[in-house]
Amino acid sequence: MPRYYFHIQDGKNIRDDEGTQLPGLSSARDVAIRTLGELLRDGWDNDHLTEGLTMHVVDEGGIEVITLHVSLEMHKET
Repeated sequence: MPRYYFHIQDGKNIRDDEGTQLPGLSSARDVAIRTLGELLRDGWDNDHLTEGLTMHVVDEGGIEVITLHVSLEMHKET
């Protein structure tokens, strides 16, 4: 089973040095989406969302196979 690494970048880099063994790329995509959603729901430092929050999913060979990017743009209320 291949191993995928889920690195996070939000102005600083948080590396996943352990990785997770998963059946394939679609499973890695599901884990990335779920993990990013959980981080946002659980109160990730939302002040940094204007800069963006990016998850880079990398395979065992060091090749980036998925990139998820979330950003927040506040508009003035009328």
